[in-house]
Amino acid sequence: MNVAVPDDLPAQIAEYSARDDPGRVDGERETDRTDHTSLEEVLKPVPGIGTGILENLGEHGFTTPEDIQNASEAELRQVAGIGAKLAARIDSHLSDSDANESDESDSSGLGDLFG
Repeated sequence: MNVAVPDDLPAQIAEYSARDDPGRVDGERETDRTDHTSLEEVLKPVPGIGTGILENLGEHGFTTPEDIQNASEAELRQVAGIGAKLAARIDSHLSDSDANESDESDSSGLGDLFG
């Protein structure tokens, strides 16, 4: 008995697998991404940041922590709900986070001597 196998069978299987796996985005699993830090995780500790502000940030193209880090306070103030004080708190929070990360990565302690 002969069974006809379509030439594009591997592509069909991949399409069905991707469609049936909700963790897949653009052909890769969510857990396979190198950047696991979401904008919400980074900004949620900042007083005054809630889901509304996060949605407004997204509507203005700020979708990653890097987008926020690269933005000026003036650019952040263009987002509805973000005034000068909240923009300054965001900037301060991100500066503190960057300082903590560099402190943690400098396990030798030499940064304190020469920094």
